Amino acid sequence: PKNVNEKDIVKEVDDSKYYTVGDEVVWTIRAKVQPGIRSDDGSAHGTFVITDTLDERLDFKPDSAVVTALGGSNTTLATNVHFDQALNGRVLTWSLTPTGINTLLDTAKATAVEITFTTIINEKATGGLPTIENDAELNFENHDTSVPHHPKVDEKPSIDLGGIEFNKVDSQDT
Repeated sequence: PKNVNEKDIVKEVDDSKYYTVGDEVVWTIRAKVQPGIRSDDGSAHGTFVITDTLDERLDFKPDSAVVTALGGSNTTLATNVHFDQALNGRVLTWSLTPTGINTLLDTAKATAVEITFTTIINEKATGGLPTIENDAELNFENHDTSVPHHPKVDEKPSIDLGGIEFNKVDSQDT
């Protein structure tokens, strides 16, 4: 897989093959749990939002996202309990709730959040650019409302589209 490295957020995709219309593509985002996202006494929480703007040639596959707290114990997080998920047009967001932040820090002893989700290549992928790029952004603000941070992946991970070209010839091979 192609790795996109940045201090706070990494995105990966299997770029070892060619994809065509109708294929499913699995994307993985990992974001570091930020220090200061919760006050020491647990009474105040910051924000932790991962945003992924999909290329117009990709459609999000509903119910495909799995969000996991990675660290001391890998813990699968639940939608509408630990995080809220939204799709607004082409923009996907996953926002940790205060319960999710507490689970990250207390139960899972997490150092990162991993989101794995699936997209489907749609009909807009025909006849266009041969590569689809897709990146992600982490938006977080500490519990004390210090300056918000918006790190993005350094380099957009991408997949290549492939197709079949037919060359019709007669029996004389002309």
